[in-house]
Amino acid sequence: NSFCTLLRRMPSPAAAQVRLYGDSSSVPGAKDVFLPRPDTSRYSAEVEADDVIVTTVGMQGWRNTMEDAHAVQFNLIPGVHFFAVFDGHGGIDSALRASDIFSEHLKRTPHLAAGRYEEALREAFLSVDEEVCRLQAQTGKNSGTTAVVVLLTATHVYCGNVGDSRAVLCRGNRAVELSEDHKPNLKREADRVVANGGQIINGRVRGMLAMTRALGDAMFKSSNLPPERQVVSAVPDVTVTELVDEDVAIIMACDGIWDCITSQEVCQFFIEENHEHDDWALMCEHLCEILVAPALHQFGTDNMTVLAIRFKNRGLHVGKLGSPTPTTGKMSRTFSGEDVVRPPTLGNPALPQPGDDAPKR
Repeated sequence: NSFCTLLRRMPSPAAAQVRLYGDSSSVPGAKDVFLPRPDTSRYSAEVEADDVIVTTVGMQGWRNTMEDAHAVQFNLIPGVHFFAVFDGHGGIDSALRASDIFSEHLKRTPHLAAGRYEEALREAFLSVDEEVCRLQAQTGKNSGTTAVVVLLTATHVYCGNVGDSRAVLCRGNRAVELSEDHKPNLKREADRVVANGGQIINGRVRGMLAMTRALGDAMFKSSNLPPERQVVSAVPDVTVTELVDEDVAIIMACDGIWDCITSQEVCQFFIEENHEHDDWALMCEHLCEILVAPALHQFGTDNMTVLAIRFKNRGLHVGKLGSPTPTTGKMSRTFSGEDVVRPPTLGNPALPQPGDDAPKR
């Protein structure tokens, strides 16, 4: 049973700063949200199984704490790999806890062994949320985290998510989005928040939270309501995608990446770089390096984490960019480009602006 957990949090320097600064970044408008200059140290790791090679890179950037976490486990059960990226807010506690326990919560569900992977994901998201909220009640600390989770079999990708971290399948020369960002400027999410008694103020839930679904964030949840009735929900969207021969890689990343570059541009970046060399750790580091903002008040001031899963036996004959790539794979749900949330338009006062001093919460 091959097992590996990759750098669930950043090692020494960044981790030390997390403990030093604590939860100061959880206060909207806090003056110490950003460093005087970005910390561009990159932390990377690479492991492989029989069918995939996994590379992960993280960079703290302008933020004074590193609040991203991630986890990888090959053969969670035989033939099913587990991958996850978590982007914390209000401190790293929720992201770190979720990365520690998510795979175990999946294995506890009867659905996993029975091959009901969609149901397993939904049940695990809710049980992890319950544990994270219980921890907050015990410690008095309130934080939250996004979660994008992939279960990979020999033939399909099962993806569940809450929040605005994203997973994208590079299929030939085009991007297939496996998840949809849960942000207040997505109409169906704003409608759900309002229907459940919440408000969208200045592009944030109750003027505070920059996403509409998350694990943790107990201050936005009521123990008297079911998960689907919560203002900030832990109920995931789940997609199922059939793999085809043209599939090259799955890219999972936090919004520190997606706020700066589109899904299609990320896939193009990796395919173009792969024409030059096959060092994916270097590619991931290069992506973070070119996206970090040269100054505040621009996109590129958030923590950045990239987790790339490349297939060993697929995508071997992908042509150059611009070549049409026929596919036969099927998705249980697809998102059109019009539905995908992009960085907010500059100058719109109703939405958080690049470099906004207010953190995610």
